Amino acid sequence: MVRPAATLDSNARLEGSDADPENATVAVTVDASSVESGFDQRDEHLRSPDLLDVAAFPTIDFRSTSIQNADDDRLTVQGDLTIKGVTRPIQAEATLRGLGVGMSGAGKAALTTEFTIHRGDWGMAFNVPLGGDAVLIGREITLQFELTVEETATDGANGTGSPSA
Repeated sequence: MVRPAATLDSNARLEGSDADPENATVAVTVDASSVESGFDQRDEHLRSPDLLDVAAFPTIDFRSTSIQNADDDRLTVQGDLTIKGVTRPIQAEATLRGLGVGMSGAGKAALTTEFTIHRGDWGMAFNVPLGGDAVLIGREITLQFELTVEETATDGANGTGSPSA
């Protein structure tokens, strides 16, 4: 089955140096009301108190607690994911898709990650039984992120730049 991808308004900040990724940090904030799956009725339900409850919890947040090199182009990122006011630790593998220099001369990097969560762990327990073990909404959600980060101006105090998305 082909499912439409959700698009989200978000901002991300990656601080650190590509020479020392294990001392970097990443923070991502997603506007929960920006969820769009391509089906208006489903989108309204996703934003309702049954699921994301965007009126009470307008953002979905991730803050890294640890970043480790897994191999040449992969990082293991651990951090805290907050959905509906519930914060739980997660681990994800991030893959470096490319490095380059943008039109401004600033360094750029493209990264992707994918991980699966159990939505009930974040208070999204709503469901409709369809008979037997079948339910209307799957218990797991797979989240996929594609980030492009660009180096910002250096800080005169320490001479280091901070990439941000």
